[in-house]
Amino acid sequence: MTAYKRKSCQITLNSLFLSLCIGLLTLLPTSNAHSESADELMMLAKAYILAHLDPQLKQPQVSITPLSSAAQKPNCEKPPQITYNTKQRVGNVTLTISCNQPAWRQYVNTKVTGLLPVIVAVQDLSAGQAIDEHQLTVDWRPNAQVTNNHLRDLTSVQHKSVRQFIAKGTPLQQHHLKNTLLIQKNDLVKIVSADPRFHIEMNGMALEAGSMGQAIRVKNLSSGKIVKAYIESADTVSVR
Repeated sequence: MTAYKRKSCQITLNSLFLSLCIGLLTLLPTSNAHSESADELMMLAKAYILAHLDPQLKQPQVSITPLSSAAQKPNCEKPPQITYNTKQRVGNVTLTISCNQPAWRQYVNTKVTGLLPVIVAVQDLSAGQAIDEHQLTVDWRPNAQVTNNHLRDLTSVQHKSVRQFIAKGTPLQQHHLKNTLLIQKNDLVKIVSADPRFHIEMNGMALEAGSMGQAIRVKNLSSGKIVKAYIESADTVSVR
């Protein structure tokens, strides 16, 4: 009889312990829920920005405008969606963090700073002068000093010439340069096919001037026919 009582007591204690464990588990967040406190929302925003920086930005720094404690959101069943509100990736940047279930949305204001490249003249450049990469260098400036008009890649100055005098040390902007005329009116040119499946090569004469990639009228010297052709180099145009 005593053994029976002990066994019954042990079963009762085990059942009580199991009930307590189940009760505690119901108080814990489920594995697929995502807590969204104000601090966690800011951490999500910072992590997203660092993963989607301007690829040319060096030494990035991200500061998040603190959210109030009232910004805490209900747990999201799936990871929240994060999107930029604009195409801008440097400077003052706003993100939207949203959840579908339960539905909510939070805006996060941030500031992204760092160094961006600019193309700088290493010597004085005269108006009309054709640009050579040896006359330029890449310098890194704080992003606040770099605008959308600044040239940030040396490939952007290919086949360009100077529109106005540029002093040594000047960061180049789009309005400083213009397309270089590769072909002048009445230049003799070679007409080829842009389609590699066909081999066409004829002599022609440019009826107008143009720059790289520009379409101009060209006279076929053999047939006298006038065609539209695209400038490929200083002495070659292609028909499409």
